[in-house]
Amino acid sequence: MSSKNGRDETYSPGNISMDLAVQQTSPAQTEEKVMHPAPNAGIVVPILELPTVNLENLSLDELQKKGPVIKEQAQRVRDWVTSFLPTLEKFQSLDREVKEMYESKIEEAKLTLNRLLHEENTKPYRRAAWLAYLQYMLSKKLSKDDAIGLAEKLVKDGFFKPTGNGPIVVGYARKYDIPPEAYFGPEEIGVIQKAAQAMTARAEALLDQKHKEKIRSLREQGVNTSLELANGKTGVCSMNVPPEQIDEEHWRPGGTILVELVEENGEKRIYPLEAVGTLNFEAAMKEAIDLCAYVPVASLSDSRPPHIRGLDGETQRKVSFLWFILQRGINAAKKEAEFTTMKEEYRCKVAESFDAVSAEEFVLELKPGICVVEFEGVREVIASGGKKLRFYNVFFIGQIVAGEEGLPSTFMVVKVPPHLSDFIGGFVGKPYGATDNKFEGLPPKLGDLMRAVRGQLARKKRITDATSQEKEAAAVA
Repeated sequence: MSSKNGRDETYSPGNISMDLAVQQTSPAQTEEKVMHPAPNAGIVVPILELPTVNLENLSLDELQKKGPVIKEQAQRVRDWVTSFLPTLEKFQSLDREVKEMYESKIEEAKLTLNRLLHEENTKPYRRAAWLAYLQYMLSKKLSKDDAIGLAEKLVKDGFFKPTGNGPIVVGYARKYDIPPEAYFGPEEIGVIQKAAQAMTARAEALLDQKHKEKIRSLREQGVNTSLELANGKTGVCSMNVPPEQIDEEHWRPGGTILVELVEENGEKRIYPLEAVGTLNFEAAMKEAIDLCAYVPVASLSDSRPPHIRGLDGETQRKVSFLWFILQRGINAAKKEAEFTTMKEEYRCKVAESFDAVSAEEFVLELKPGICVVEFEGVREVIASGGKKLRFYNVFFIGQIVAGEEGLPSTFMVVKVPPHLSDFIGGFVGKPYGATDNKFEGLPPKLGDLMRAVRGQLARKKRITDATSQEKEAAAVA
């Protein structure tokens, strides 16, 4: 590129100049008094001395022409950082002999990277380097703990600033902002915000995948059902054990267990084999497994845990623990069988309707139609007087009717199972306005439930989308 006077100008990180000169006042002028009394008044008026900004001989058109050049060079910086970072990671894994052949070039490149990130005075170049660096770091596929660890490392290295309400969220809990020295604007903040969200979704998908794989493995090993186990059928059984409420504030943890019923010394006994769940649950089950604690099948019909002669106190305590766990799992299986039958009846009823829609369409898109709405897990609500109530197997038939002539759609609860009558039975048959999937036109209790269902479905969609993107990227590679 040629300048006005014919000389070639080269633009590279660190040497771009905008040809702006600031003319300051002289020291002599500075020493002059700047406070003068106003004529015929006792008021002192400050006389401002302002710097003069001179654009020299460059026209506005010539200044504007520098913009694309700067953008092009900034993009070069971004591309270089993006390509060098994976090269640096690969270099770290090489054998020492290979490293020694390239270490001088790598060290030179590392110095350049450090200068661009921390010493570069041209704002577009430093901004480009930071953007590329953070995008690359947040593109990694990490577990939730490792993702949080990465965020803490970025804090330590000065790239993240922890704050209570920052736009960058990692792990759905920790919030960060970008330091001002990155020269980020809303556009760059948005890019990093989405990158952090994607990393969190990948971490969540990985955690879900590992947890589900463990549960799937236990279920695949199980041959008998919980009810068959309770009836004394020998063999291996996989059992779901829901959490149990102790009081308004405390719960006993739950999970999935693998047990085996065997005939031994003339009686049928149930031995624990493996468990998946919360850390406390897994630890307690492991202790029972290590102590070879068992529960006689005959004791399952009793009202209290069995006392087995010859066992030491610790093993006896684990027998009692295991007995309560089995009771909880078997009772849950009996209730689940009832609810499964009821859900199937509801789904069959909906399927017969001409306007049946999926849960995703109904909740996320507010598509008119009829649907079985289901909340997974335990739904906790605050009753009158501040008492906490928890509901399991929360499902009902809902309907959305499109409004006519620009009027909002109408949301209605069509049918509720008996065990939820105290929870949402009062809303059956009552139409409520539904303008979007925030469900703000619904009563608070019903609106909160629908927003919770929306959150679960949105989370599933994020995980599904992240998994699909991983598969597509793998296929392209």
